[in-house]
Amino acid sequence: MRDFNIGFFTSMILAVIFLAMGALIQFGSGEAVQTASAAYIRQFVTMYSNTIGSWAGGIIGLIFLVGFSVLFLWALATGRV
Repeated sequence: MRDFNIGFFTSMILAVIFLAMGALIQFGSGEAVQTASAAYIRQFVTMYSNTIGSWAGGIIGLIFLVGFSVLFLWALATGRV
């Protein structure tokens, strides 16, 4: 039970940090948030890579690609597509 509690509270703290980071980066930049999906993803990657550094753009793009692939393949496997 101790391991579960450590993992749970660590995940909770990380979630709050990422939520705050997203709010500060997206809404602290003063840019209007794009509503089209592809434009939003491009804007999101650009905002994060400008804040963190240019080296992060490829990593963030890879995370989006992997996340989309996992969700799409899960949908195919369960017959929801």
